[in-house]
Amino acid sequence: MSSATPGVDAMLDAARAAVRPDVAGMRGYTRADGRVGIRDYILVAYLVECAHHVARRIVDPYTDRGVQLIGFPGCYPSGYAHRVLEAMCTHPNAGAVLLVSLGCEEFRRSALRETVRASGRPVEMLVIQGCGGTAPTIERGRRWVTANAGVNTFFPLVLRNAGMQESDVNLTNVPDGALVSSYLQGAGGAVAILGGLDDKPAEIKANGGE
Repeated sequence: MSSATPGVDAMLDAARAAVRPDVAGMRGYTRADGRVGIRDYILVAYLVECAHHVARRIVDPYTDRGVQLIGFPGCYPSGYAHRVLEAMCTHPNAGAVLLVSLGCEEFRRSALRETVRASGRPVEMLVIQGCGGTAPTIERGRRWVTANAGVNTFFPLVLRNAGMQESDVNLTNVPDGALVSSYLQGAGGAVAILGGLDDKPAEIKANGGE
């Protein structure tokens, strides 16, 4: 087996030194505010009961793919509902948000959209009355969900904690359900990240390396 390149050696040393016990065994998604999610859900949120049916129809084909339905059934201004949906839509486990509005409710939908946008998440708002009714809104909603599935790239937290970015490495062979271990092993120009449901290794290589 060839020895690891100096660049990979330095990367390994930095990663080992930076392992935090609370995330050493995590696979996760670092959000713009520094919080870490262990899920990357797309949330479809209805903002009035009249939009509930359309939102549910948007979600139906994706229920086993990390798309979650949430919402508020009232048709009146509610500071409490607004705060709850803000918290849910900017939770670390939320990766992208689709808001579904009828159009005549008094929910402050634009303010919610801007809060989600400011958090760094992809966000879209569909107004049923402006989209041409039920069927066109469902179609547009499903296209948006499909386009935004997997927009947040899995990145090993032990490497991010070492100050590295996605542009520093290439990730390959990341197994489904992988957990990032604090144990990293150099092998040539690659680094095996051991963990996962079957202990199958993911690999990273330093960009520009052999």
